[in-house]
Amino acid sequence: MVDKAMEIFQNMKNIFGCAPGVRSFNTLLNALWFPNQLSRAELFFKYFRTMGVSPNLETYNVLIKLACKMRQFDKAKELLDWMWESNLKPDVYSYGTLINGLAKNGHLDKSLEVFDEMFERGLYPDVTCYNILIDGFLKIGDYDNGKKIWERLISGSNVYPNVVSYNVMINGLCRCGKFNEGLELWDRMKKNAQKMDLFTCSTLIHGLCELGNVNGAERIFKEMIETGLSPDVVVYGALLNGYCKVGEIKKCFELWEVMRKEDCCNVTSYNILMRGLCKNGYLNKALKVLQAENEGERCMDLCYAYSSIVKGLCREGRLDEATTCRGHVLQKGWTPDMITYSLELMDDGLCQKQKDSSRKNEGTVEAIEILVQQSQAAYWDEIFLRLRNDY
Repeated sequence: MVDKAMEIFQNMKNIFGCAPGVRSFNTLLNALWFPNQLSRAELFFKYFRTMGVSPNLETYNVLIKLACKMRQFDKAKELLDWMWESNLKPDVYSYGTLINGLAKNGHLDKSLEVFDEMFERGLYPDVTCYNILIDGFLKIGDYDNGKKIWERLISGSNVYPNVVSYNVMINGLCRCGKFNEGLELWDRMKKNAQKMDLFTCSTLIHGLCELGNVNGAERIFKEMIETGLSPDVVVYGALLNGYCKVGEIKKCFELWEVMRKEDCCNVTSYNILMRGLCKNGYLNKALKVLQAENEGERCMDLCYAYSSIVKGLCREGRLDEATTCRGHVLQKGWTPDMITYSLELMDDGLCQKQKDSSRKNEGTVEAIEILVQQSQAAYWDEIFLRLRNDY
């Protein structure tokens, strides 16, 4: 496509009766960004002057974008400096492109330096620049710097936080374990008439559930429904996981029924439910849910769900049922994680049988016979290392 565009560009006078102007040059220069053809873009840039076309602000913004795409951040900064020296004043987009490139590649200190330079040069960053830095710092767990940028955002008179700002901040606070601050920010968001979205809700619900604060998660869920937002499978999954973590099995099943009625279940949902039921000792309930799914019309890979059940059955000594479940997995054509499956089988089931059996090595031999049927050579060193250490 770029070559075709170049061909049309070179024949513009014949095709359209006019020579290409700076906008045509910039458009073609920008097209070279997609295939990462920086060297070709540089050659084309030199062609500007040959054709008597003066580069403008948009031209240099494209070159900065190209340099950042190729992770040549020093070159991008040199372009910014040259623009000032040539009285071609960079704009917020010029700086924002470099700030984003540096932050996304882990150079947050340099990104902050470029951000601060904007104020020194008499430019005011837009909300996107603030959001990039807040997100970058909080993603690496740097709460202090993330909070400082947020404070600068809310105290400034030239820019105001938007819904993305709140989402980034709430998500970052939850990542850093600052769930109460996340809730405070949620309340502030509502007071400032910022419209919440699914990302905000799912972030808070997930964070509160991880903390074990299911009541707080329910509050967010309820408010979300009241504002007219429809929960998606991610939101439902986060709340379902929260109920499982605190052992609220009744609420867990009530929510599960709602999810099924709204056709808002996927493989991850089933895995969350199976793992939660098994960990809370409701193995028979888990088996019933799985049986109902197998009898339905859906066709999902529930291998991980079976893995949770196999582990639970082995721990309860129900080895025949565990082996039956394994057979069902293979019959479906699913491939269980070999290491996980092998070590669960060894630790929780058949090898335990050896310790309880009057016939020496009975459990180990039975376990190895099953493993041989679906083994891969790459896993055997770890499996036998475990056997040697335990027996």
